[in-house]
Amino acid sequence: SLADGISAIYTGLESVLEAIGNEIDEYTPRGDASHADLVDGMASALNDVRPAVLGEATRELMHEARKFRHVVRNKYALRLKQADVARNFRLVKKLVPAFLKDYRRFVRLMLE
Repeated sequence: SLADGISAIYTGLESVLEAIGNEIDEYTPRGDASHADLVDGMASALNDVRPAVLGEATRELMHEARKFRHVVRNKYALRLKQADVARNFRLVKKLVPAFLKDYRRFVRLMLE
């Protein structure tokens, strides 16, 4: 379904952040808020380790997509309304280019 596709897009982006956390930060958030903490952590620079991966606008889009994924993953999808799916489809259409822009900036800064 389209809702599952939107969820998969978010999961893929989050996997990139997890890889950065594991490889560069040597840290992965744990606990109930781990997904939100990961997004927030990647929007902050770590002194002498790495610049922020996400800009503020991308962080906000990631949180919105994360909330939608939670709904889809936890079987609340049966209650999804077409308008919610359409809104989140538009959201990921903004999120992916914003994420790519932020990620490219991050890589460029890491290579300097």
